[in-house]
Amino acid sequence: MPDALVTAHGLETHFVARGSFAERLMGRSHGTVRAVDGVTLEIAPGEVFGLVGESGSGKTTLGRTLLKLAQPTAGSITFEGVDITEFDEDKMRPLRRRMQLVYQDPNASLNPAMRILDAVAHPLAIHELASSRADARAQVVDILERVGLSPPETFLDKYPDDLSGGQKQR
Repeated sequence: MPDALVTAHGLETHFVARGSFAERLMGRSHGTVRAVDGVTLEIAPGEVFGLVGESGSGKTTLGRTLLKLAQPTAGSITFEGVDITEFDEDKMRPLRRRMQLVYQDPNASLNPAMRILDAVAHPLAIHELASSRADARAQVVDILERVGLSPPETFLDKYPDDLSGGQKQR
């Protein structure tokens, strides 16, 4: 697996089942939810990787674990040959600029209260990739153009409900 962009080996993500408030007061334990259990995979550079499964099968949790948005219980994750399993938030931040999850429901991907300009500019602000509001706007226009939302200026002040499903996914 040395040429892989992303690898996971024996990856597990488990959560403690909480139960109701009354059950927690009584001290009853509900065990563990094994959301991801023993996943091994390899994603090559330039490869589009699709993860398909039933609702509740752990697809989103696996994606979040690969990006270290959820902590793995066991196993290892490498990105570009570097083991990132133990990376903290500060070390993950620059890597996440080059990682992406695309959720199957485009309606759940965008905040319905944010204009497209604000939604696309938000990661630029988080990662300090724009020097000013004007720079962020220019970058958003470029991004919209590159993904085929043209003319991009017509999309800036729209809200997600104004876009088709395909436009939202882009």
